[in-house]
Amino acid sequence: TFSQAQSSVFGVIQARPDLQKFEEGLISTGLNTTFANKDGVYTIFAPTNDAFSMIPGAILNNQAALKDLILTHCVFGFYRTSDLVDGRDLSTMNLRNLGVNFVGNRIFINGAEMIVRNIQGNNGMVHIIDTVIPKSSTTETTVMSVIRNSTEHIFLSQMVENVEMDDYLATENNITFFAPNDDAFLRLSDEKFQRFFGNDTRYIIDVINFHIVEKIIEFEELTHNAMFTALNGQKLTITIDVPNTITFINNVKIQFAGIRAVNGIVYTIEKIMVPEPLPEITIEDYVRESEFHTTLEIAIDESGLSPILSADGDWTFFAPTDEAFEKMDEATLDLLLNNFPGLLRDLMDNHLVEGRFFLEELKALEVVNAVNGFELIIKEEADGDYINKSKFLINNIEVDNGIVHVLDAVLQTSDSLVTVHDIVTTTDAISTFGEYVRESPLDSLLQTDGPFTVFAPNNTAFSNLPDAFIEILENDTMNLLNSFLENHVINGNFPSSNLTHNLTLTTRFGEEVVITVEPDGRVFVNQGLIIIDNLIADNGVVHVIDAVIDLEEPPLTIYGYVAGSQDLNILESLITNSNLRQLYDSTENLTLFAPTDNAFENLPDDYLNDTDISFIIDLLFRHTLSAETLLSEIITKDWLISSGLDSLRVTIENNEFFIRDAKIIISDIVLANGIVHVVDAVITDNEFIPEPVFTVYDIISESENHTVFKGYIDSASLDAKLREDTTITVFAPTNEAFGILPLGLINALEADPDGLLRETLLYHINKDSLSSNELTDDLVLLMEDGNEAFIDVTTDGIFINDAKLVFENFAASNGVVHFIDAVITPIEPTKTVFDFIAQSSIHKTLESAVIAAELDDDLAEQNPITMFAPTDEAFDALPSIVLDALLNNPQGDLLNLLLIHKNDNLIRRADLTDGVELNMTNGEIVKVSVQSDTIYVNNAKVIMEEVIADNGIVHVIDAIILKREERNTIYDFIAESEDHTILKDAIDSSGLDQELIDGVGITYFAPTNDAFNALPADVLNDLLADPNGALLDLLKFHKYNAELFSTDITNELVITMDNGVEVTFTVSSDGIFINNAKLGVTDIEVDNGIVHEIDAIIEEVVERVTVYDFLVNSPDHTLLKEAIDSAGLAVNLMEEESIT
Repeated sequence: TFSQAQSSVFGVIQARPDLQKFEEGLISTGLNTTFANKDGVYTIFAPTNDAFSMIPGAILNNQAALKDLILTHCVFGFYRTSDLVDGRDLSTMNLRNLGVNFVGNRIFINGAEMIVRNIQGNNGMVHIIDTVIPKSSTTETTVMSVIRNSTEHIFLSQMVENVEMDDYLATENNITFFAPNDDAFLRLSDEKFQRFFGNDTRYIIDVINFHIVEKIIEFEELTHNAMFTALNGQKLTITIDVPNTITFINNVKIQFAGIRAVNGIVYTIEKIMVPEPLPEITIEDYVRESEFHTTLEIAIDESGLSPILSADGDWTFFAPTDEAFEKMDEATLDLLLNNFPGLLRDLMDNHLVEGRFFLEELKALEVVNAVNGFELIIKEEADGDYINKSKFLINNIEVDNGIVHVLDAVLQTSDSLVTVHDIVTTTDAISTFGEYVRESPLDSLLQTDGPFTVFAPNNTAFSNLPDAFIEILENDTMNLLNSFLENHVINGNFPSSNLTHNLTLTTRFGEEVVITVEPDGRVFVNQGLIIIDNLIADNGVVHVIDAVIDLEEPPLTIYGYVAGSQDLNILESLITNSNLRQLYDSTENLTLFAPTDNAFENLPDDYLNDTDISFIIDLLFRHTLSAETLLSEIITKDWLISSGLDSLRVTIENNEFFIRDAKIIISDIVLANGIVHVVDAVITDNEFIPEPVFTVYDIISESENHTVFKGYIDSASLDAKLREDTTITVFAPTNEAFGILPLGLINALEADPDGLLRETLLYHINKDSLSSNELTDDLVLLMEDGNEAFIDVTTDGIFINDAKLVFENFAASNGVVHFIDAVITPIEPTKTVFDFIAQSSIHKTLESAVIAAELDDDLAEQNPITMFAPTDEAFDALPSIVLDALLNNPQGDLLNLLLIHKNDNLIRRADLTDGVELNMTNGEIVKVSVQSDTIYVNNAKVIMEEVIADNGIVHVIDAIILKREERNTIYDFIAESEDHTILKDAIDSSGLDQELIDGVGITYFAPTNDAFNALPADVLNDLLADPNGALLDLLKFHKYNAELFSTDITNELVITMDNGVEVTFTVSSDGIFINNAKLGVTDIEVDNGIVHEIDAIIEEVVERVTVYDFLVNSPDHTLLKEAIDSAGLAVNLMEEESIT
C-alpha cells in the first residue's frame, strides 16, 4: 500500500526543483493528469533538469514525439530498487524494453544511472536518473520479451526457448498468450515436469500452442461462455465466477488483466492447460505436412522409402530442406529423382539410422552408421551442430515411429571423388595389398566407376603366407598376381549390412566366396575375418580381412570339413572305412550330425569293435538327413527321419538343442553339398522311442498354422477318416495357403462342403504313409479323390504339384503329415494363348486371322507372350473392305496388324499403368493410358484383364489397336503458325525448343508477330543479341509449368512463371489480360499442354515506391513521418512527381 505517502508520483515530481523541466514536459503532454490519478500504479525514471535540457527542440516542440519519449521513462507497476533484477528488462507504457544493469552498488536503466532512488508516492515510485533515455536505444516489448523479463515466468520462458518458439512470440502479430506462471510448473508431478522439458518437441509445441490465440483478446472480451480457437486448433472456453468476479479459461484462473506488447497481449494463468492427445504422426506424415520438404517428399516416394517411414518402428531420420536439395547439382538431382530409384534409395538411406537418437545422444556417440552402412560423424562447431557437412536446423522432433532432425544440406558422399583404389593404396594397414594392386591391371580398373567390393587382406595376412608363395607372387607372371588379386574383388557394392549369413559371392577371378556371420556378430569371408568394415568410396567399398582368399581352393564338402577338423578324427575314419567318403563328398543336400572324438570316446569300449560294415553304415545313416536342414528348421519339429529311417526326437532345454541325447554344440556349418551340425554325443540305436500316440487328425488339430484346414476337414466330415485310416499321408496347406486363394473360390468351397470342398481335401490325402525321403523326383501319386499328383525334387526343396513341403515328416500313429505352402489342385491339360483364342466364343474372327497369318504356332509355343485380343465386334467395326483386304493379304498387312497386338514379354495388369509405352512385336510403340480405372492401349479399351495361359497372358480389348497419330507439341503449334514466326525463331535461338517439345503439362502465352514488332527496334535487337540471357528469360516469362485453361482464370489470379516472376490476371468485360497483354485465341490444346495467343509481350509490373513510402518503411524516420502526417504533407509526398 502507499498509505504513508501523501502525494501522487506527479506530486513527487512537482515538489522537486531538479525535476522542473520533466514536470513541464508532463504538463505540456497532458500526462500530469495520468500520473496524478490514484487509480493506476506507476514507476517513473525521471531525468534531471540538465538531462532534460539535452532533448532536441524538434522533439520538445512536437507534443506527440515528446509524449512518446516521456512514456519511454514510465512503467506500469510499483518497482523499488529491491524489485529490480539485474539483466531483466522492464516494459514501458509505450511498449519499449528498458534494460536493468547492476554495476557494484550502482544501478543503470538503459545506460542512465539512478542517482536518487525510491521516492514513493501514493500511486507509485519515482527514481531520478542522470540522462534522458532515447527511444531509439530501447527495443520493442513483444509477447516474448514480456515472458522472458517476467520473474513469474522463468520456467515458461525456458520451455518456449527449448523448442525455438521464441522467434514466433517475438515477431508474430496479433496474438494472445495465456501464460502459466512458475507456480503452475512447480505443481506438476516429476513425470509431467520432465516431459515439458524433455525431447518430445512435438508434444511441447502442442502444449504451448494450446495457450496461444492468434488474435488480440481484450479483457472486456473475456465474457462468460466466450469461446476461442487455440493455435493447435482446439477450443478454449471462458467462464466467470460472477459473485467473486474471477475469470477462468478452461477452468484455469486468469490472475490479472493482460500485459500489453506490440504484437499482442499476455495474461498470467495459475495452471498449465493440457490439450487433447495429438493424433498419431509418422516420419512420413511429418515430411508430407511440412512446407519445407517438398523435394524430400518426392524423393521418399521415388526411392521406395515410404513403406519404412510410414510403418511402426524406431528410426532416426535426417530431413534435408528444399533449400538443401537446391544446393545439389541440378542435373544430378533430376537424374536421381526421375531415372535412378536405386541410386536415389542409397542417397536416402544415408539419412536413415535404426533406433531413436536425440541430438545429445548423437553427439555423445560421435559416429553412427546409416542403414546402408554410410558413416555419419556428429560434431559441435562454433556456429552450431553438424552431421558430416550438414548443419542441424531443427532437432529432436519426436514422431510415433522415431525422431526427425532437419538439416540444411543433403548427406552425400565426399564432393571429391574417393575410389576404392585410393583406399587400398593409401591405407597403412593394407599397404602390402596396395603395393601389389599398383603392379597389376587392377591399378587402373579400381579407379573406374565400378562399383567394386574389395576384401583387402591386412599386412599380417601376407606375413603369415609361406615365403615360397610370396616369391611366386612377386616373381611369376603378371597373370598369376592379377588372378590372386582379382580373387579379392567383387563386382558390385556390398557394405557390411548386405553381407548376410551364407551369402555366396563370385569374385572377378570367377571363384565363389562364402560369407559366414557368427552368433557374436563376427563376419568371415571364407576363412578371413573382417576386422575393419565399410571403408566407403564413391565407386564401392573396402573391407579389411585378416587372411588372404586362396586361389583354386576346392569347395569344402561335408567329408572335407570332417577330414580337416581336429575334433572329428574318429568320424572321418568311420566314413573312410565304410566306403562312404564319396557319399559325403559329392552327394547333394545332406545334413550330418557329426559326433566329436570325445563323443565316441564316451561310448562303451566294445561299442565300435564290431567289424560289420553294415553296423557302421547304419550308425552313420542315423546321423544323416536326406535334406539340407538348418537349426532354425530343426527346432520347429518334434521328430526328424534319418536317412536310415530312424526317428530322431528333437528337444529344447534351457535354450540348448538336442537330437535324442546329443546336444548340438556347433550349428549351421554350410558346405558345398550340405550342412554339418557338430554334436557332443553319438546317437545310438538303443534309445527307447515311444510310439507316437497322435493321429494325423490330432497333429492337424494341434497346429496353430492349420486352423482353416482343420475347420474344412470337420465341415467335410473327413475327421473320422483322418483318425481311423491307417498308413495315410496328408499334405496339409497352412492358413496362409488358404489365405491367398481367390475369395470367390473360398466362398464356393464353403458353400459345398460335401461336394467341392470334400473333393479338394481328398486331393491332399494319399493312402500310403510316405516320409519325405520316399518322395522322389517325378514320383506320381494317386490321391484319394482319384486324381494324380506329381512330385518334383529340386535344389529348392520337395514340391507336390506347385506346393512346396515347408515342414516334413510329422509322424503319427496312423501315418505322416507334411506341411505345404499352397492348396493343390489337379493339374489341368495345357492351355496356351492360342488355346484361349480358339476356345473363346467372342474371338472367332481373331482365330481365323491368326491361322491365316500362320501365327498360331507362335501363340501356342512361344513363351512368354502377351496378346491384346480384339473381340469379333472389334473386327466387325472395321469397314468390310478393309477387313477383306486384310484377310486377302495374310502374310503382309494382316500379320503386321496382328503383331501390333502381340508383345514378347509377360505384361501383367499391374504393369499397365498410365503413360507406359509398350514395344510390340512388329516394332510399333503403343501407349497405355488409364482413365477412371479403365485401361486403354492406344485407342482400344481393355474389357477383360489378365487371362492367364501356360505360355503368357491375354487381355481382351474392344477395338483393333491403331497406330498413334504423330505427336503435336506446343513447339509444333508455334512452328506451324504463320502468326508466330518471330516467336519460333526466338525459341530456336534461345534453346527453349526442346523444353516445349519434351515437357508436359505446360501453358504457353504466345505473343504474335505484331506483339514483337510493337517493341522498340533497339529493344528487340538487344533481346535477339542475347539469346541465352535476356531473350531466354523473356521467353520463360511467358511459360507456366502447369495446364491453365481460360476457364480456370479468375480476376486477380496470381501465378509464377518459369523465370520465377509473378504475373497477375485481370478479367473484365474487355477480356482476359495477363499483366498488360490481352489473350486472343485461347485454350489451344496440344499433346503436352495449352497455348493462349496474346497481343503483346508480357511486361513485368514494377511497384511504385514514393518518397512517402520510403519514410513510412524507414525505422530511422518515425518522428519525421509523424511530423509530415501532422502537417498534412503526406498526400504531396505520395502524388507529386520529381521532388527531392
